[in-house]
Amino acid sequence: NTNGSCQSVLDGDGHAVTPSTVLIVDAMDTAIGKKAVDRGGKNLDCIGEEIKRYMGRPKYPSPIGGQVYPPSVLVGLLIAKVASDVQRVVGQCKQLVLAVPTNFGEVRREAMQHAVEIAGLDLVGLVDESVASALAFYDGVMPKDSENIVVVDIGAGKLDVAALNSGSGTLTVLSSDGDPHLGGVDFDEVLVDLIGEGLVVAYGYDPRGQQLHARQLMRGCKGARERLSAVETIKIQVQIPGKTTTVTLSRAKLEELSAELLERIRVIIEGVVATAKWQVSDVDKVLLGGGASAMPMVRQIVESCFPEVEVVHLPENSVANGAAIYAGIRQTILAGETPSVKVEAVTARALGMRGTNVKTGEHVNAVVLPKDTRRPVKISRILKTHQANQRNLMVQLIEGESANPDECIH
Repeated sequence: NTNGSCQSVLDGDGHAVTPSTVLIVDAMDTAIGKKAVDRGGKNLDCIGEEIKRYMGRPKYPSPIGGQVYPPSVLVGLLIAKVASDVQRVVGQCKQLVLAVPTNFGEVRREAMQHAVEIAGLDLVGLVDESVASALAFYDGVMPKDSENIVVVDIGAGKLDVAALNSGSGTLTVLSSDGDPHLGGVDFDEVLVDLIGEGLVVAYGYDPRGQQLHARQLMRGCKGARERLSAVETIKIQVQIPGKTTTVTLSRAKLEELSAELLERIRVIIEGVVATAKWQVSDVDKVLLGGGASAMPMVRQIVESCFPEVEVVHLPENSVANGAAIYAGIRQTILAGETPSVKVEAVTARALGMRGTNVKTGEHVNAVVLPKDTRRPVKISRILKTHQANQRNLMVQLIEGESANPDECIH
């Protein structure tokens, strides 16, 4: 703003957060964000949700309005809507910094860049959401003394964890990991399955097999999960054929059934700390953010990983504010000046080529650029051809850490 401070802008619907939801009935009837969510119950075949989960894939899993769309097109519509809302407040602006999940590899990052092009905007830079959270926490000014911090960001659809070092004007990512399919939605599905199985026993009816009732149940469970962060038990109404029934849900039961999800969170956190070559005692602060971090069980699992470490609960707009700070850093660099903060990131995923094990004949992932390599980087590796004096070859790049190339992204 005019005072040089970060200021969040509400979207056109008056909300601080725009859901990643797109509704397309036809070319003349579309809705994005909260309006798409509100209309979704009556247009079940026309809605796309949690779109970021599918970035990097050739198409969204199901047709929308009878058409097949690449996820980058749907995200482009979201970006264009948010940009239009911002321009109503700040005036014409074509440049954009986009915060992306830290665990996004090059394939997904390129898809996000394509989405920005579809939105008709100019991309100034991509910033990891964990880096953005740290920049917002420090308000763009690194401490004089070195600090080791772990950022844990669990949103609606994904988990991001990163180990960073801050100090002397530099913010350095040492290691990162995450899961694009571990977020609030997955805890909602725990409640959906609990209620669905209970209704099968009580009434012989499973709402998960009926599209309208399944969607209504999913929305009800999302609200229930959020409310259970503040109360021990709640009641929700569920539609079954011919009537509405009331179901009582408890936080204790949700926590019991979420044990596997919580363990996945723990494993990823411990792996990031180990990859950074830290002990838990080396960590000075933990920054915990994302909408799903409001759940007491998520806070408890994070605190149990760092029993003697201060856990800071970040406000909802931290990633947005950090992206704005990073935009200032990028503008300073583009102007040929030295920024107040130097950001050093790492590769989120390994990059390699599909090769062949000469002893077994099996295809392998010949990693050229290991995961968590400092960016930017120039690296080379010499590989042999299948035959002597071979004149042609096809190089198939793959992304991922598995030795089996079929388990990686091509």
